[in-house]
Amino acid sequence: MAEGSPNLRLASIVAIDVFDFPRTTDEDRDKIALAYEALIGRLEGAAARHAGRLFPSDQDGFMMEFPDAAAAVTAAEEIATGPWPPVRVGVHQGHVMALPGGDLAGVAVGAAARIRHAAAKGEVLASDELRRTLQGGPLVRRLVKLDGPVDLGAGGDPIAVHRLEFVPEVDHAARRKANRRLYLSIAGCVLVVGGLVGVFFGRDIVTTLDPRHDHVAVLRLQAPGGGRDAAGFARDLTDEFAYVLKEGDVPLAFGSE
Repeated sequence: MAEGSPNLRLASIVAIDVFDFPRTTDEDRDKIALAYEALIGRLEGAAARHAGRLFPSDQDGFMMEFPDAAAAVTAAEEIATGPWPPVRVGVHQGHVMALPGGDLAGVAVGAAARIRHAAAKGEVLASDELRRTLQGGPLVRRLVKLDGPVDLGAGGDPIAVHRLEFVPEVDHAARRKANRRLYLSIAGCVLVVGGLVGVFFGRDIVTTLDPRHDHVAVLRLQAPGGGRDAAGFARDLTDEFAYVLKEGDVPLAFGSE
C-alpha cells in the first residue's frame, strides 16, 4: 500500500459476525436471515450514534469504520451487549485504502476480521495498536490483555489483543422499586414508633407542651388558736400565693384541710 496515496487514511475498524449459527436446514437458514436482519438494525443504530458507517468488504460478516478508537470500542460494546442475535466483535486500528463504492482495503481490515474470529460468544477483542491510541481513560483500564497473541496469517505477524470488560448494566426500574420499598418500610417504622410514643407518653408530652392543662391545688392556710391576727396573716399569705400563680397563668383549685 503506497504511503503517499491520497486515498490512504488511518481508520478504526470493527468486525462483527453472528456467532455459531447452524446452517444445515432450511429452518436454520431462515433463522440466520432473521438474525442478520436484526443485527443490521443494531449496527446502523451504533453507526448513527458514534459517527461510524458500514462498508462493503470481501471479509465474512460485517465491517464498520469509526473516526477514532474510543468511538470504535464504545460502539463495539453496544453491539456485543445488544439483544439477539449473539455476536463476536474484533476491533483494530490501522491504515486503509479507500476504494470506489465505499469499500476499504488493507491489512487493518483483515486484522480486524482475524481478531473477531478469536473472540468468544458475546466478546469484544481489541488489538494492542488500538489500545495504545486511547491514551488513558476508563476504556484503557477495561481492556485486559490476553495471554496469547492472534495470528494474522499471511497479513502480518501475530499481535497482542485485549478483551473488553463490560460495564454491568444498571436496572433502573429495579432500583426505583427497591427504593420505594425502603421508603415505605421507613415510613411504616416511623408510624409505629409514633403510635407507641403516643400511647405511652402522649399525656406527658401534651402536659409539657401546654402547661395550662396543669392544675395547682392551693390549700387555704389556717392558724388554729392563733387569734384574729394569725388568721388574717394566713389568709393574706394564701391570697399572695394565689396571685403569683395566677400571674403565671396556672389554673387554681382552692381547697381546705
